[in-house]
Amino acid sequence: MIGVSVELVDQIKRFFDFGDRTIGISLILPSVKQNRNVSLTCENYPRFHEGMSTDDVLSALRVFHLLASVYDNGRIEILSHESTQKLTQDQRDSLGRHQVIIGGPPTNTFTASPDLTSGPIRFSDKGLGIDKRQVMVAGVEQPYEIEFVDGENGQKCISTDYCVVSKKRVRGRVIIVIAGLRAYGQWSSGTFLGTQDRVDSSLVEIEKFFEQIQSLHYIHDFQILVRVDVVRMALSGWQVIHALPWEPFDAFISYKKEDTEEVRNVVDELYKRGLSVFWAEADPVLPQGDGEGQLASYIKNSRRVLAFAGHGPPSNWQNRELSIAKAQGCEIALVRISDRDPLDAAYRFYQKAGAMDLCLDRNWNVTLAALAVWLLRR
Repeated sequence: MIGVSVELVDQIKRFFDFGDRTIGISLILPSVKQNRNVSLTCENYPRFHEGMSTDDVLSALRVFHLLASVYDNGRIEILSHESTQKLTQDQRDSLGRHQVIIGGPPTNTFTASPDLTSGPIRFSDKGLGIDKRQVMVAGVEQPYEIEFVDGENGQKCISTDYCVVSKKRVRGRVIIVIAGLRAYGQWSSGTFLGTQDRVDSSLVEIEKFFEQIQSLHYIHDFQILVRVDVVRMALSGWQVIHALPWEPFDAFISYKKEDTEEVRNVVDELYKRGLSVFWAEADPVLPQGDGEGQLASYIKNSRRVLAFAGHGPPSNWQNRELSIAKAQGCEIALVRISDRDPLDAAYRFYQKAGAMDLCLDRNWNVTLAALAVWLLRR
């Protein structure tokens, strides 16, 4: 891909996680021979009656372009759902290929399997009307619901929709499922996983996506919920609103910007020891009006909270995070940056009785070992 930085290549590789070995990569699309069977109908959906829409093809080309920029092209093949549908699960496993699954029928088949239904984000239409869909997110009380406006022909028109990107390692291979991205004429606007004709705007879209999922930097299996804004027949914008690990984080990292370097060293060591952490290196990217809900979902999807205490009291962000953690009954461990700085009383208020109280200044290796043992305790 022209103009791609080394950092962006590393981000793409980390996201797909297909490794440098020769294991093949299959892009699986809907069948070209089958008609689309939909339960949701309105003015701007479905635009195509065939199983494979034009947008499915464009999505596949965009993903192929990303993959081909970092992996050997000879590893990548494009298959139709029809060619894999008749295979048993054992036969699919025996293919031994990583998979990227795009479009209705393939995503419906694979997301219904036990391997892919245990994540924190899922679609639901149970008990809802023909024009209703909800997305349920663990740790968030209110489900997200597709929104409609009045169309030009007396029908409803989708104005806000949701796409779920799931990644899971299953029996030695990686499966990535892009579900719920409907046919809105993606070609008319940039998308969160793709390219445009102009290289510079393409890179902006890709970099924006990785910036918004930075909490998954240390996570292998995850789900991402993307809000999609639609104007009549075209996608007009998108925003990542949740990026969660498949299993709960071992730790949620609460810290102040002034302590970033010390915190990064600890996070890197925990990652090397096989622990998963939520750590935003900048202020969290929180959608307007939903910041508390997203923050609560990250904390609720963490087994424990590490509160890094530098000089002075907790920051405003830390106060929000630790208040939520305390309200949810999370165990909070204090990690002091230095013995030289007195511990502010506010940190003690948030700490649950019996949790860890460590100092990085005393003995780095012993402190890290004790912290890892505490986090691994179930």
